[in-house]
Amino acid sequence: YDSVSLNLGTTFAQGIKISMDGTKLFVASFQPNVGIIPYTLSTPFAINTATYDGSFLDTSSQDGLPRSVDLNGDGTKLFFAGQSNSSIYSYTLSTAYDLTTATYDNLSLSVASQDTRPYEVSVSPDGSKLVVLGDNSNSAFEYALSTPYDLSTASYSSLSFSFNAEASNSGANGLVFDALGRRMYMLSSNNSTGPKNTVFQYSTEGSLSVALP
Repeated sequence: YDSVSLNLGTTFAQGIKISMDGTKLFVASFQPNVGIIPYTLSTPFAINTATYDGSFLDTSSQDGLPRSVDLNGDGTKLFFAGQSNSSIYSYTLSTAYDLTTATYDNLSLSVASQDTRPYEVSVSPDGSKLVVLGDNSNSAFEYALSTPYDLSTASYSSLSFSFNAEASNSGANGLVFDALGRRMYMLSSNNSTGPKNTVFQYSTEGSLSVALP
């Protein structure tokens, strides 16, 4: 532990995303405001140097319960998982990582057929795949995007991975991949049959096909 922290005040934080260069941090929250909150890190990856940007991306018109946020590598596309409507939503940022330039793409991807409580969304580095963590099923689901980062071209790949062996009773609450998509990390916070508050590591090659070619 680095012995540093970032106090988010009264924010009901649900998920975070840090830019690849470590200078931007985004928090998904649904209280007291519904949306995405940006911070700037004057020292890359050092959250004790974070300051609130003063802007805010209100997502309440799309979904009142944003659970997580993800961005593409160059910061021009933003995705969030909304639990209220069981959907993934996308925005375009005309200036990289600047939420004041974000516009809703009028695109959403319903994942209700797989899970009605999407807790996490992760987009592959090349934008061709999207993985959603479902709380009800305790599973990850893969979707293919025939046009990179374009939700209108998304379709369920009929590929899923159950975390029940490691985290029962909807215990899988967080999901993240390494930079190449070849390692998957799951956070279990609630588990009746195994460790709680534990991170598990998986190789995605041979299970979910999220790795780059």
